[in-house]
Amino acid sequence: MSMVGQIVKVTWCDAWFDFEPTNETFATEWPVETIGHCVREGEVVSIAGEKLGDGWRAVTHIPVALIRSIIPLVDGTLEVKRASAL
Repeated sequence: MSMVGQIVKVTWCDAWFDFEPTNETFATEWPVETIGHCVREGEVVSIAGEKLGDGWRAVTHIPVALIRSIIPLVDGTLEVKRASAL
């Protein structure tokens, strides 16, 4: 099932690089959680924090190999009421 168009929470291990030898388990000990609109799936999953009239802003691109889990939170196709209508 595709996650594109949904609001999701992605738990993943951030990749990092250091010139000095370090503890290789560091990245797996500090998982990252990103919540946003899933805008692309494939070898890379792209999560956008904000939708604009002409596209997306604040997009995070996560290689699938680094992802621990993806959980859908809200169907992105739901109509959102304006604050003044609440």
